[in-house]
Amino acid sequence: PSEPVFILEEKYAGLSCRKKIELIREEIHKNNCQSILLSALDEIAWTLNLRGKDVHCNPVFVSYLLIGKTKATLYINKVKVTDEVMAYLKAEGVEVKDYADVAGALRYFSDYNILVDPNEINHVLYSAIRCVKVEAPSPIPYMKAVKNEAEIEGFRNAMVRDGVAMVKFLYWLKSSADVTLHSELSASA
Repeated sequence: PSEPVFILEEKYAGLSCRKKIELIREEIHKNNCQSILLSALDEIAWTLNLRGKDVHCNPVFVSYLLIGKTKATLYINKVKVTDEVMAYLKAEGVEVKDYADVAGALRYFSDYNILVDPNEINHVLYSAIRCVKVEAPSPIPYMKAVKNEAEIEGFRNAMVRDGVAMVKFLYWLKSSADVTLHSELSASA
């Protein structure tokens, strides 16, 4: 996929990308880890406050994110990274490299150890890692589960919009001359 990724503003995310990376580092240090490789696309999108259109009905983009003790690197098809997103990532302290370079980077990765979720990483990347691997679940699903005020407000607003859309749809369906003329597909359209 080559659709450009876009920035989810901090006013909707509630925390900056830089702050989320800092919190992730704190969490992995609890497992005595210096770094983490993220391959779950929703975790990467949440961490970086970026969204994409690579997967139908999911606001994610194909990539990997390597968070080391001193730097973070996003491995992505650079065609998807606009100048605006590149400047944003640079300002947040995230380096951008080509998607195909991740295995090579892992072979020469110099941190002492790396947290990898064995349920999320593929065999090629797992095998490429030469430093000590700490197999453990990613802390990010737990971090995502605790919503901040901006995220809670976003949920509330989404529920209001969803409710309005549902009421409009039900009104349209009920006021239709002959409901039997509609199939699930035509009603959806």
